[in-house]
Amino acid sequence: MRIVHQVISGDIAGGQLVALELARGARDAGHDVLVVTPASGPLIELARGDEIDVSTVPLRRSFRLDD
Repeated sequence: MRIVHQVISGDIAGGQLVALELARGARDAGHDVLVVTPASGPLIELARGDEIDVSTVPLRRSFRLDD
């Protein structure tokens, strides 16, 4: 199974660490895992150090309340 974890930044914070732990578990269970982040940061180095694929994609909100 291919699993993608999308995080809101490349920084290290609670949600990013949870996503990284989930990615590690999925990888260890034999799944193909990708972490998608909108910008580079320390999270990318952690993921790559664990041999987890990372892709940087400029993500934006899909809606805006102020438009």
